[in-house]
Amino acid sequence: MQSSASSLMQRHAIVASLLVLYILSWMNVFYPVLRFSSQVANYSAFAIGQLIPVWVTRLSRSWSGWQRRVLVTIAALLMLPAFPSGIAATGCAAMSVWGNDWLDRLRVVPIPAGTISLYRTNGGATSPFGIVVRQECRIAPGIVVVRQLAHEVGDQADVEWAGRGSVRVIFRHGGIDRQRDNVRIYPLRRFCWGDRLTAAAADERRGRDALP
Repeated sequence: MQSSASSLMQRHAIVASLLVLYILSWMNVFYPVLRFSSQVANYSAFAIGQLIPVWVTRLSRSWSGWQRRVLVTIAALLMLPAFPSGIAATGCAAMSVWGNDWLDRLRVVPIPAGTISLYRTNGGATSPFGIVVRQECRIAPGIVVVRQLAHEVGDQADVEWAGRGSVRVIFRHGGIDRQRDNVRIYPLRRFCWGDRLTAAAADERRGRDALP
């Protein structure tokens, strides 16, 4: 009896973990927190995550009654976005290998708390260029914690130290009319999501990796 209850709890835990991973894979697209340095790896990881409803369906075979029906229904509903999204992510991974990516890294600048990465989005002929600004902190080779600072319209951007533990980002909208430039100041945080970086701590570390 005890082994049966333990086995049931293990199955519940596995299914719950898979569903949480599926939700996190989608959240990480719109609100990036943990990313790979390689876009190919990011697309591939998301595509693999879209296989989770298939695994949940296979696991439902060991269940019975209403629990199995609920699990199959949940898996079927999750497959509706997972199937086309997984195919699209696989295609994007293949295109990234050849350098054709909707998110191009323009610049990576060392800062006292990780790096500031500037990306340019390219949505095609029907969408304007955009600039994505992220603070990235490496936790392992090829893996970074991410805090997205901005997503603004523009085709170029510059970043400079603003003092008081902040950076200044100038979004360029093309041409020579600098009056159209959009200037924003963003505070930095320790390890991206920790306490705000103080001016004293920032100045202490700027000797090693400072902005120009």
